[in-house]
Amino acid sequence: MLYDAIKNNHGLKHDPFKALVSPRPIAWISTLGRNGVANLAPYSAYNMVSNNPHMVMFAGSMKQHSTKHAIETGEFVVNVVPARLLKAMNLTSTRIPEDESEFALAGLSEAPCEKVRAPRLAESPISLECTFHSATTLPTPANQGRPSVVVFGLVVCVHIDDDLITEEGRVDVTRIQPASRAGYFDYGLFDKSIELKRP
Repeated sequence: MLYDAIKNNHGLKHDPFKALVSPRPIAWISTLGRNGVANLAPYSAYNMVSNNPHMVMFAGSMKQHSTKHAIETGEFVVNVVPARLLKAMNLTSTRIPEDESEFALAGLSEAPCEKVRAPRLAESPISLECTFHSATTLPTPANQGRPSVVVFGLVVCVHIDDDLITEEGRVDVTRIQPASRAGYFDYGLFDKSIELKRP
């Protein structure tokens, strides 16, 4: 099939775009609002954008607490979603008032960070403490919803569960079993890797 991506005239019952760009890593973003309430929400519009310096990005709208808090407070934390926490992660996508915390909603625990005030997720095996670098508002076609805002963050501190590190000093991704988004309401689970050395 062929369709115009600007007109989005694919003729299908559901928009296929998110299924076409998959699997996508999930950033479980924790922030601290100006009101002192911790927020936790998943974002699959997320990725590493630079290895030198270590930088990541996630995209949401300014009506979403994570985006608003990251820009207002200048910091956020990316927590990895292991397979065992997939249902809890899904629960934190619930829209609740800003003065309520998704940590409490999902029965999860806050843990202190080293360099930012926002808490990290104690149950996550990996957390990336980030300071806000910049934000870019993307163009949105008329009458097609709220504009997306891409937030860029500099990773300033990394937490890794010691059990994930092999005797060779490498992080074993199969031990993390990170969940990924695969479009629609589908998710993927990572439990196998194949090594290919560059020629």
